Amino acid sequence: MTKAEKVTEALERMRLLKFHPNVITEFLKDQTINASEGGGFLFWLTPEEKDAVMKFENKYNSLVYHVIKNITECGTLLSFMYVSNDKDEWVIEREDIKNGEPLVYVKNMDNDIMSEFGYIAITPRYGGLVRVA
Repeated sequence: MTKAEKVTEALERMRLLKFHPNVITEFLKDQTINASEGGGFLFWLTPEEKDAVMKFENKYNSLVYHVIKNITECGTLLSFMYVSNDKDEWVIEREDIKNGEPLVYVKNMDNDIMSEFGYIAITPRYGGLVRVA
């Protein structure tokens, strides 16, 4: 699986998610990853968040294309929207996105032992995403 194939798939998913056109353009240009927070508003990742994304991508041979940031009682949670290395799963993963329930990796920035893969519920808003469950 090439990085170019993953980028193409990520762009398709970003269109399905109705991201603001600037988010798609920035990702296409140089793989700039935006984060949604505060109800869907878009921000660039901090250096610490970029580092967490890079470590995830290297460990799981995946490509992160968006992050949803939530501050909770359990810590700061970063939900990584990503393209896996398993092309056979992409059709199913796209269907999950269409249904608003993608599989993500949730990185707990305050307590790594609580980080895990799982399904979340999302909805598009203000050009970004909101995690609703």
